[in-house]
Amino acid sequence: MRETIEKSDNTLFPVFIKLEKLQVLIVGGGLIGYEKIRTVLNCNPQADVTLIAISILPELITFVKDFPNVKLIQKAFDISDLEDKDLVIAAVNDKALSGEIKNHAKSKKILINVADTPDLCDFYLGSIVKKGNLKIAISTNGKSPTIAKRLKEVFSETLPDELGEVLDNMHIIRNQMKGDFAAKVSTLNSITKDLAARSESKKKDWLMVASLAFFALYLIAMLYMLLPHTWIGSFKESILHVNNSFCLIFTGATFSQLLNVIIVVFTDLSCVINMLFAFCLWA
Repeated sequence: MRETIEKSDNTLFPVFIKLEKLQVLIVGGGLIGYEKIRTVLNCNPQADVTLIAISILPELITFVKDFPNVKLIQKAFDISDLEDKDLVIAAVNDKALSGEIKNHAKSKKILINVADTPDLCDFYLGSIVKKGNLKIAISTNGKSPTIAKRLKEVFSETLPDELGEVLDNMHIIRNQMKGDFAAKVSTLNSITKDLAARSESKKKDWLMVASLAFFALYLIAMLYMLLPHTWIGSFKESILHVNNSFCLIFTGATFSQLLNVIIVVFTDLSCVINMLFAFCLWA
């Protein structure tokens, strides 16, 4: 059967590059250049980077002191600076100069990223989420870097830091497996499926505990309202102090709570029901 290819305006091809094997040139030593070199070095501290600019921010100079593979050259850009370079990042707040750098890079068949100018870019620098060996690059096809940054924040907060350790353990398990690729994938799927089932079981246990806790609070509150504060007289006599309809409401609520404790094993909605009961009771 012939595979159909979905047509889309987003034709970007995501790749992960080993920058330590390439020569990177950044043109610009201002705030934009500072942001770009931080992005590169945060991804790969071993990257070989040459930064050229007429003036360089003091904080940029301080930042790169711990990176021996970074060279700072304080001068104007020249086409000769492109010699032996594999990637170029134009980080200057000058459209004319950016266009000139782009043309020179194209003539030498060097891929270039031009800051804040998607039309001149051969590649984009996406927002990156890193958790150990897990790395997620986010791109909006050059439409909204702000959205990409917000998504980065969401993923960074949502994904646990322990993911790196999980990947290391899965790598060890995979290396110890025998058989072809399909057999290894099948075994790993079984392992992760079992982990997911255990996680769901723990969730059910937590819901049961929460339901029982709310139910206990409900009973305590009901007894407090029914029994005299002096604790004198039988339970039967204390009920006479309460309006019959009020007792009927509490009786119905009690049965619903008992039913809710049973349901909690099978559904997550019971926890919400308990919270509503407790809120209405104390309100």
